[in-house]
Amino acid sequence: MSLAPIPSGYLKALIYGLCCLFLMGCQEKDDVQFAETSQTNYAKNISTRDFKVSTTQIKPDEIKARINQTKGFYNNPPTTTESCTDNQLSGDEIFKKSNDGFYILVSPNVDVSGCLLLEDQDSALVSAESSVYYYLRYRDSQDKAIPDLEGKTLSERTGISGVVKTDFIIKTFLTYQTTQTVLGKSVDVTHRILTMESSTLDADSHCSLGSDFIITGCSTREMHEIESSNQKLVENSVDVIILEKNNLKTSSEGLYYTQGTISFTINNWTGRMIYAEEDSTDAPKYYVESSDVENGSGTFGGRIITALGETSEPFFFINARASGL
Repeated sequence: MSLAPIPSGYLKALIYGLCCLFLMGCQEKDDVQFAETSQTNYAKNISTRDFKVSTTQIKPDEIKARINQTKGFYNNPPTTTESCTDNQLSGDEIFKKSNDGFYILVSPNVDVSGCLLLEDQDSALVSAESSVYYYLRYRDSQDKAIPDLEGKTLSERTGISGVVKTDFIIKTFLTYQTTQTVLGKSVDVTHRILTMESSTLDADSHCSLGSDFIITGCSTREMHEIESSNQKLVENSVDVIILEKNNLKTSSEGLYYTQGTISFTINNWTGRMIYAEEDSTDAPKYYVESSDVENGSGTFGGRIITALGETSEPFFFINARASGL
């Protein structure tokens, strides 16, 4: 069975999730100009150490909402809009061969302030920039690397035939600055979001996706840091979320996975999401625990992201899925 190159929907979900993670939505504008802000690619430099940091404590009455807001628990997130930051990867960037046989695509840091839409009416966006790092290798039925990625753009990668396994690391970087009005005072707030999709056992190594539609040994890691100019009005915070995917049955359609588990860490909480239903519309069950409180359990109940202009919950995580196989 042949597998299409790493799913087109995968990257769209990844970039969309990056744009719409915290307290903001995404909008598309035909006239948005994506100016390079720097030739340095911040996403490329993301590594394991970025996720080994002290985090903000989440209280017992807050963890259920955090779980329900985690977009990565979906097989296909119920989104109805896409991020205009997809456009930053449809230009002249091409895959270049590295010494280890992988192919690398690096986007410059791009000004994306024209397509981020804050949901907080008391906040004004000052600036925003993002970048993406793509580390990719296709393998054929003989487990040999397919060299046809050389010189291809991201959109051109889908035309490569004979692919039965994809090895990859995907990293994304987003930073944006806002001015918030709190109790009549102006507060400057900086958000920094780092994500990495890679191996569970070694975050700096690739994971793989094959033609069996099973995701295993892959983890999504995210760090979101908030720095405020006035901590009495807007507190500093650090969130780290890790989703470890184990034997997940995926497809190009279906809201939820239909087998497997996701072991997760959300700051000071750990847990497991269990997908045991053949019906992809049935929400999975989870249990969660913390070292200093009683354990809890429940049924996943994340709210749907609605069309632009309608009310939506902020989601805390990107989705790693295999749509478009």
